[in-house]
Amino acid sequence: MKAETFTGAILRKMSDIGMCQKKFIVHLVVLLLSMRSRVNYLMLCRYGKYSEKSYRLNFEKGFDFETFNRRLILSNCSKDLLWIFDPSHIAKSGKHTPGVGYFWSGCAGSVKWGLELSALAIGDIENQTALHYHAWQTEWQKGTESLRIWYAKQLCSRALELQQMTKILTADAFFSKKPFVDMVCAAGFTFVSRLQHNSYLRYAYTGEQKPGRGRRKAYGGKIDLSNLDTAHFTLLRKDVADIKTQYINELLLAA
Repeated sequence: MKAETFTGAILRKMSDIGMCQKKFIVHLVVLLLSMRSRVNYLMLCRYGKYSEKSYRLNFEKGFDFETFNRRLILSNCSKDLLWIFDPSHIAKSGKHTPGVGYFWSGCAGSVKWGLELSALAIGDIENQTALHYHAWQTEWQKGTESLRIWYAKQLCSRALELQQMTKILTADAFFSKKPFVDMVCAAGFTFVSRLQHNSYLRYAYTGEQKPGRGRRKAYGGKIDLSNLDTAHFTLLRKDVADIKTQYINELLLAA
């Protein structure tokens, strides 16, 4: 399906948008998919059909991208969905832009000066793809609260809206800390992540306690993920071999 037809079909379901703005949004979507250069008003004017002033005026009107993206997701994705939260660093050399500060840059592998975009996408497990849903600028000020708490508050404030599509929330290892996990889980999310590489895991102590006064022993030895102690776990399923066989058979049939 062409991008113009696809975008127009969704816009026709949004009754609060005028005809002129619908034409502009359809044109803008096709233009952004076609451009390979930096996106600003000058470049939009160079490759598009409107003047630079027209692009500025249309961008000032605002557009409900959340409703547009929600309709896009519901009409094209499966029911097997999950939320993907991932902030992204934006380089900025100035000092007077609102929200500017030091944020982690995954590309550089270090903390960098600039802005940060908190991006939220929906992941479709069945179709193995992801669609953008919403993004907002990180406006956290150092010294007020931890950055993880700020992220958690932003997600929890949208909990009812987001959980209408799915309650599963995923993020990288930076967010696998108790304050963040407790807040999003209390808001109704099921959080999926991985532990950081320096996480120290210990077994729960199940042996006999020493008699007398004092605190009871709560933890045993350190957990070695490459050599787990099966006495502390209960096997629920053992079908890894069956999954591998099925995968190999599918590959042979595809060949």
